[in-house]
Amino acid sequence: MNKKDTSYTDYLKPLDHNMNLSDQITALIKQQFKVKPQVVKFIFSPKKAYYISIGKFNIQVNPERHPDVRKVMAKGKAGCFLCPENMPKEERGIMLDKDWSLYPNPSPYEKNHCVLVYNKFEEHPHQIINRHIYVEKALELIWQLCYKEARQNFNLTFNSVGAAASSAHFHFQLFECDLPITNHLVNLTNKENLKIGRVVGYDAIVLVIDGEYTDKNELISEIFLVLDTLNMAFIPYNLLIKVINNRIRVFLYPRSREYPDVCGSDLCDIRFGICEMSGMAIVYANQIATNIKAEDFAKALHSTTIAQGKLPAALDSAYLEYTKVKVGK
Repeated sequence: MNKKDTSYTDYLKPLDHNMNLSDQITALIKQQFKVKPQVVKFIFSPKKAYYISIGKFNIQVNPERHPDVRKVMAKGKAGCFLCPENMPKEERGIMLDKDWSLYPNPSPYEKNHCVLVYNKFEEHPHQIINRHIYVEKALELIWQLCYKEARQNFNLTFNSVGAAASSAHFHFQLFECDLPITNHLVNLTNKENLKIGRVVGYDAIVLVIDGEYTDKNELISEIFLVLDTLNMAFIPYNLLIKVINNRIRVFLYPRSREYPDVCGSDLCDIRFGICEMSGMAIVYANQIATNIKAEDFAKALHSTTIAQGKLPAALDSAYLEYTKVKVGK
Protein backbone atom coordinates (compact mmCIF):
# COMPACT_ATOMS: atom_id res chain seq x y z
CA MET A 1 0.00 0.00 0.00
CA ASN A 2 1.20 3.49 -0.83
CA LYS A 3 2.34 5.35 2.26
CA LYS A 4 -0.11 8.21 1.61
CA ASP A 5 -3.06 5.98 0.74
CA THR A 6 -5.69 6.24 3.48
CA SER A 7 -8.57 4.70 1.54
CA TYR A 8 -8.55 1.76 3.96
CA THR A 9 -10.14 4.04 6.57
CA ASP A 10 -13.35 3.99 4.51
CA TYR A 11 -13.85 0.43 5.82
CA LEU A 12 -13.25 1.36 9.44
CA LYS A 13 -15.70 2.74 11.96
CA PRO A 14 -14.17 5.24 14.41
CA LEU A 15 -14.05 4.11 18.01
CA ASP A 16 -17.14 5.30 19.91
CA HIS A 17 -15.85 6.67 23.21
CA ASN A 18 -19.39 6.76 24.64
CA MET A 19 -19.87 3.00 24.28
CA ASN A 20 -18.01 0.08 25.83
CA LEU A 21 -15.42 -1.37 23.47
CA SER A 22 -16.62 -4.90 24.26
CA ASP A 23 -20.13 -3.95 23.06
CA GLN A 24 -18.69 -2.43 19.90
CA ILE A 25 -16.78 -5.67 19.23
CA THR A 26 -19.96 -7.74 19.69
CA ALA A 27 -21.93 -5.46 17.35
CA LEU A 28 -19.19 -5.59 14.69
CA ILE A 29 -19.05 -9.39 14.76
CA LYS A 30 -22.84 -9.64 14.40
CA GLN A 31 -22.80 -7.24 11.45
CA GLN A 32 -19.99 -9.15 9.73
CA PHE A 33 -21.88 -12.42 10.24
CA LYS A 34 -25.13 -11.06 8.78
CA VAL A 35 -23.60 -9.36 5.73
CA LYS A 36 -23.87 -11.27 2.43
CA PRO A 37 -21.52 -12.84 1.54
CA GLN A 38 -20.42 -13.42 5.12
CA VAL A 39 -17.11 -12.21 6.52
CA VAL A 40 -17.55 -14.15 9.79
CA LYS A 41 -18.39 -17.83 9.29
CA PHE A 42 -20.22 -18.27 12.60
CA ILE A 43 -20.85 -16.49 15.89
CA PHE A 44 -19.34 -18.50 18.72
CA SER A 45 -22.15 -19.96 20.81
CA PRO A 46 -21.89 -21.89 24.10
CA LYS A 47 -25.13 -23.60 23.05
CA LYS A 48 -23.29 -25.26 20.15
CA ALA A 49 -19.73 -25.54 21.42
CA TYR A 50 -19.01 -27.54 24.56
CA TYR A 51 -16.01 -28.63 26.63
CA ILE A 52 -14.65 -31.96 27.78
CA SER A 53 -12.24 -31.92 30.72
CA ILE A 54 -9.35 -34.37 30.68
CA GLY A 55 -7.35 -33.92 33.85
CA LYS A 56 -6.02 -30.36 33.94
CA PHE A 57 -6.80 -29.77 30.25
CA ASN A 58 -9.93 -28.82 28.31
CA ILE A 59 -11.03 -29.90 24.85
CA GLN A 60 -13.43 -27.54 23.13
CA VAL A 61 -15.75 -29.32 20.66
CA ASN A 62 -17.31 -26.95 18.14
CA PRO A 63 -19.26 -28.61 15.29
CA GLU A 64 -19.39 -25.28 13.45
CA ARG A 65 -15.67 -25.68 12.74
CA HIS A 66 -16.24 -28.96 10.89
CA PRO A 67 -14.62 -28.79 7.42
CA ASP A 68 -17.82 -30.14 5.85
CA VAL A 69 -19.77 -27.07 7.04
CA ARG A 70 -19.60 -24.82 3.99
CA LYS A 71 -20.89 -21.28 3.66
CA VAL A 72 -20.64 -18.59 1.03
CA MET A 73 -17.85 -16.41 2.40
CA ALA A 74 -16.63 -13.02 1.24
CA LYS A 75 -13.40 -13.30 -0.74
CA GLY A 76 -10.47 -10.94 -0.76
CA LYS A 77 -7.50 -10.60 -3.08
CA ALA A 78 -4.35 -12.70 -3.11
CA GLY A 79 -1.63 -11.57 -0.73
CA CYS A 80 -1.57 -10.67 2.95
CA PHE A 81 -5.12 -11.02 4.27
CA LEU A 82 -4.47 -8.47 7.02
CA CYS A 83 -3.58 -5.70 4.57
CA PRO A 84 -6.78 -3.75 3.80
CA GLU A 85 -6.17 -3.63 0.05
CA ASN A 86 -6.52 -7.43 0.02
CA MET A 87 -9.54 -7.67 2.31
CA PRO A 88 -13.03 -8.46 0.98
CA LYS A 89 -14.99 -5.33 0.13
CA GLU A 90 -17.56 -6.42 2.73
CA GLU A 91 -15.02 -6.43 5.58
CA ARG A 92 -15.34 -3.76 8.26
CA GLY A 93 -13.41 -2.91 11.40
CA ILE A 94 -13.01 -0.45 14.28
CA MET A 95 -10.24 2.13 14.07
CA LEU A 96 -8.93 2.48 17.62
CA ASP A 97 -6.38 5.15 16.66
CA LYS A 98 -4.05 5.98 13.77
CA ASP A 99 -1.86 2.93 14.52
CA TRP A 100 -4.34 0.18 15.44
CA SER A 101 -7.57 -1.34 14.11
CA LEU A 102 -9.81 -4.24 15.20
CA TYR A 103 -11.32 -6.76 12.78
CA PRO A 104 -13.47 -9.81 13.57
CA ASN A 105 -11.86 -13.22 13.24
CA PRO A 106 -13.66 -15.08 10.40
CA SER A 107 -13.49 -18.42 12.26
CA PRO A 108 -13.54 -17.56 15.97
CA TYR A 109 -11.93 -19.62 18.73
CA GLU A 110 -14.24 -18.21 21.36
CA LYS A 111 -16.69 -15.41 22.17
CA ASN A 112 -15.92 -11.94 20.75
CA HIS A 113 -12.84 -13.13 18.88
CA CYS A 114 -11.18 -10.34 16.92
CA VAL A 115 -7.72 -9.36 15.73
CA LEU A 116 -5.87 -6.18 16.66
CA VAL A 117 -3.91 -5.16 13.56
CA TYR A 118 -1.02 -2.72 13.33
CA ASN A 119 -1.81 -0.07 10.70
CA LYS A 120 1.72 0.71 9.54
CA PHE A 121 1.13 -1.14 6.29
CA GLU A 122 4.05 0.38 4.41
CA GLU A 123 6.35 -1.37 6.90
CA HIS A 124 4.48 -4.70 6.93
CA PRO A 125 6.03 -5.52 10.32
CA HIS A 126 7.24 -9.07 10.86
CA GLN A 127 5.41 -11.20 13.38
CA ILE A 128 7.63 -10.68 16.42
CA ILE A 129 7.20 -8.15 19.20
CA ASN A 130 10.11 -5.81 18.54
CA ARG A 131 8.70 -2.42 19.57
CA HIS A 132 7.63 -0.97 22.91
CA ILE A 133 4.52 0.47 21.22
CA TYR A 134 3.21 -3.07 20.62
CA VAL A 135 3.41 -3.96 24.32
CA GLU A 136 1.99 -0.63 25.46
CA LYS A 137 -1.10 -0.99 23.27
CA ALA A 138 -1.64 -4.56 24.45
CA LEU A 139 -1.64 -3.52 28.12
CA GLU A 140 -3.91 -0.54 27.50
CA LEU A 141 -6.46 -2.63 25.63
CA ILE A 142 -6.64 -5.58 28.04
CA TRP A 143 -6.94 -3.18 30.99
CA GLN A 144 -9.78 -1.36 29.25
CA LEU A 145 -11.71 -4.57 28.61
CA CYS A 146 -11.00 -6.55 31.79
CA TYR A 147 -10.82 -3.84 34.42
CA LYS A 148 -12.68 -0.75 33.20
CA GLU A 149 -15.44 -2.75 31.50
CA ALA A 150 -15.33 -5.65 33.99
CA ARG A 151 -15.02 -8.33 31.30
CA GLN A 152 -12.58 -10.51 33.23
CA ASN A 153 -12.53 -13.39 30.75
CA PHE A 154 -10.94 -11.40 27.93
CA ASN A 155 -7.54 -12.65 26.78
CA LEU A 156 -5.07 -10.72 24.65
CA THR A 157 -2.72 -13.11 22.88
CA PHE A 158 0.07 -13.32 20.34
CA ASN A 159 1.65 -16.12 18.30
CA SER A 160 5.06 -15.40 16.80
CA VAL A 161 6.37 -16.88 13.59
CA GLY A 162 7.32 -20.46 14.49
CA ALA A 163 4.63 -20.57 17.19
CA ALA A 164 1.47 -20.85 15.04
CA ALA A 165 1.27 -17.31 13.68
CA SER A 166 -1.46 -17.13 11.02
CA SER A 167 0.22 -14.23 9.21
CA ALA A 168 3.54 -12.41 9.14
CA HIS A 169 1.62 -9.12 9.38
CA PHE A 170 1.78 -7.99 13.02
CA HIS A 171 -1.41 -8.61 15.00
CA PHE A 172 -2.73 -9.61 18.41
CA GLN A 173 -5.78 -11.78 19.09
CA LEU A 174 -8.59 -10.92 21.52
CA PHE A 175 -11.25 -13.36 22.75
CA GLU A 176 -13.26 -14.22 25.86
CA CYS A 177 -12.85 -17.52 27.71
CA ASP A 178 -11.25 -19.07 30.78
CA LEU A 179 -8.00 -20.70 29.67
CA PRO A 180 -6.77 -23.50 31.98
CA ILE A 181 -3.28 -22.01 32.41
CA THR A 182 -4.69 -19.08 34.39
CA ASN A 183 -5.83 -21.47 37.12
CA HIS A 184 -2.36 -22.95 37.70
CA LEU A 185 -0.13 -21.96 40.58
CA VAL A 186 2.93 -19.79 40.03
CA ASN A 187 6.26 -19.28 41.77
CA LEU A 188 7.06 -15.55 41.76
CA THR A 189 9.98 -13.44 42.99
CA ASN A 190 9.94 -9.70 43.62
CA LYS A 191 11.72 -7.54 41.07
CA GLU A 192 11.34 -3.91 42.13
CA ASN A 193 7.57 -3.23 41.84
CA LEU A 194 6.88 -6.36 39.79
CA LYS A 195 6.76 -10.10 40.43
CA ILE A 196 8.41 -12.50 37.99
CA GLY A 197 8.85 -16.24 37.76
CA ARG A 198 7.19 -19.33 36.29
CA VAL A 199 4.10 -21.49 36.29
CA VAL A 200 4.80 -24.63 38.32
CA GLY A 201 3.42 -28.13 37.96
CA TYR A 202 2.79 -27.62 34.22
CA ASP A 203 4.04 -29.59 31.22
CA ALA A 204 5.44 -26.59 29.30
CA ILE A 205 7.80 -23.84 30.37
CA VAL A 206 5.72 -20.73 31.04
CA LEU A 207 7.36 -17.51 32.21
CA VAL A 208 5.22 -15.11 34.25
CA ILE A 209 5.32 -11.34 34.79
CA ASP A 210 2.86 -9.78 37.24
CA GLY A 211 2.30 -6.16 38.24
CA GLU A 212 -0.03 -3.28 38.94
CA TYR A 213 -1.29 -1.33 35.94
CA THR A 214 -0.02 1.83 37.64
CA ASP A 215 3.47 0.36 37.09
CA LYS A 216 2.77 0.07 33.36
CA ASN A 217 6.15 1.43 32.29
CA GLU A 218 7.98 -1.14 34.41
CA LEU A 219 5.75 -3.89 33.00
CA ILE A 220 6.46 -2.76 29.44
CA SER A 221 10.20 -2.70 30.06
CA GLU A 222 10.27 -6.16 31.67
CA ILE A 223 8.03 -7.76 29.02
CA PHE A 224 10.09 -6.23 26.23
CA LEU A 225 13.35 -7.29 27.90
CA VAL A 226 12.26 -10.94 27.98
CA LEU A 227 10.83 -10.87 24.45
CA ASP A 228 13.91 -9.16 23.06
CA THR A 229 16.08 -11.85 24.66
CA LEU A 230 13.98 -14.54 22.95
CA ASN A 231 14.05 -12.65 19.64
CA MET A 232 17.84 -12.34 19.75
CA ALA A 233 18.11 -16.09 20.38
CA PHE A 234 15.67 -16.84 17.51
CA ILE A 235 13.27 -18.56 19.90
CA PRO A 236 9.58 -18.51 18.86
CA TYR A 237 7.00 -17.74 21.53
CA ASN A 238 3.36 -17.31 22.47
CA LEU A 239 2.08 -14.54 24.71
CA LEU A 240 -1.03 -14.28 26.89
CA ILE A 241 -1.99 -11.13 28.80
CA LYS A 242 -4.78 -11.15 31.40
CA VAL A 243 -6.06 -9.10 34.30
CA ILE A 244 -6.13 -11.36 37.37
CA ASN A 245 -7.09 -9.98 40.80
CA ASN A 246 -6.94 -6.46 39.35
CA ARG A 247 -3.32 -6.93 38.29
CA ILE A 248 -1.75 -7.44 34.89
CA ARG A 249 -0.45 -10.97 34.50
CA VAL A 250 1.62 -11.99 31.48
CA PHE A 251 2.29 -15.59 30.45
CA LEU A 252 5.15 -16.23 28.01
CA TYR A 253 5.69 -19.58 26.30
CA PRO A 254 9.12 -20.12 24.66
CA ARG A 255 8.73 -22.76 21.94
CA SER A 256 10.73 -25.45 20.16
CA ARG A 257 8.24 -26.54 17.47
CA GLU A 258 4.67 -25.95 16.27
CA TYR A 259 3.32 -29.48 15.82
CA PRO A 260 3.64 -31.88 18.78
CA ASP A 261 5.60 -35.09 18.55
CA VAL A 262 2.90 -37.44 19.84
CA CYS A 263 2.54 -40.51 17.64
CA GLY A 264 -0.88 -42.13 17.46
CA SER A 265 -2.78 -39.17 18.90
CA ASP A 266 -5.14 -36.76 17.15
CA LEU A 267 -3.07 -33.99 18.76
CA CYS A 268 -0.23 -34.58 16.28
CA ASP A 269 -2.32 -32.91 13.56
CA ILE A 270 -3.01 -29.78 15.64
CA ARG A 271 -0.71 -26.80 15.23
CA PHE A 272 -0.12 -25.66 18.80
CA GLY A 273 -0.86 -21.96 19.29
CA ILE A 274 -1.79 -19.96 22.36
CA CYS A 275 -4.95 -21.92 23.20
CA GLU A 276 -3.25 -25.31 23.04
CA MET A 277 -0.20 -24.13 24.97
CA SER A 278 -2.60 -22.75 27.60
CA GLY A 279 -4.23 -26.15 28.04
CA MET A 280 -7.19 -26.00 25.63
CA ALA A 281 -7.36 -27.87 22.32
CA ILE A 282 -10.09 -27.03 19.79
CA VAL A 283 -11.67 -29.78 17.67
CA TYR A 284 -14.84 -30.14 15.62
CA ALA A 285 -16.07 -33.60 16.61
CA ASN A 286 -16.76 -35.41 19.87
CA GLN A 287 -14.97 -38.53 18.62
CA ILE A 288 -11.73 -36.58 18.21
CA ALA A 289 -12.08 -35.10 21.69
CA THR A 290 -12.72 -38.42 23.43
CA ASN A 291 -9.67 -39.94 21.73
CA ILE A 292 -7.37 -37.36 23.33
CA LYS A 293 -5.84 -38.56 26.59
CA ALA A 294 -4.45 -36.33 29.33
CA GLU A 295 -1.04 -38.02 29.11
CA ASP A 296 -0.94 -37.33 25.36
CA PHE A 297 -1.75 -33.65 25.94
CA ALA A 298 1.04 -33.47 28.53
CA LYS A 299 3.48 -35.10 26.08
CA ALA A 300 2.38 -32.71 23.35
CA LEU A 301 3.14 -29.69 25.52
CA HIS A 302 6.48 -31.16 26.54
CA SER A 303 7.47 -31.69 22.90
CA THR A 304 6.48 -28.18 21.76
CA THR A 305 7.94 -26.17 24.64
CA ILE A 306 11.59 -25.16 24.76
CA ALA A 307 13.97 -27.45 26.64
CA GLN A 308 15.01 -26.16 30.05
CA GLY A 309 18.67 -26.12 29.03
CA LYS A 310 17.97 -23.99 25.97
CA LEU A 311 16.51 -21.01 27.80
CA PRO A 312 18.82 -18.01 27.24
CA ALA A 313 21.19 -17.54 30.16
CA ALA A 314 20.65 -13.77 29.83
CA LEU A 315 17.16 -14.14 31.34
CA ASP A 316 16.66 -13.24 34.99
CA SER A 317 17.37 -16.23 37.25
CA ALA A 318 13.71 -16.23 38.39
CA TYR A 319 12.74 -17.35 34.89
CA LEU A 320 15.38 -20.06 34.82
CA GLU A 321 14.51 -21.70 38.12
CA TYR A 322 12.85 -25.07 37.63
CA THR A 323 10.66 -26.61 40.31
CA LYS A 324 7.80 -29.10 40.44
CA VAL A 325 6.74 -27.89 43.86
CA LYS A 326 3.39 -26.07 43.85
CA VAL A 327 4.03 -23.00 45.96
CA GLY A 328 1.15 -20.55 46.11
CA LYS A 329 -0.97 -18.53 43.77
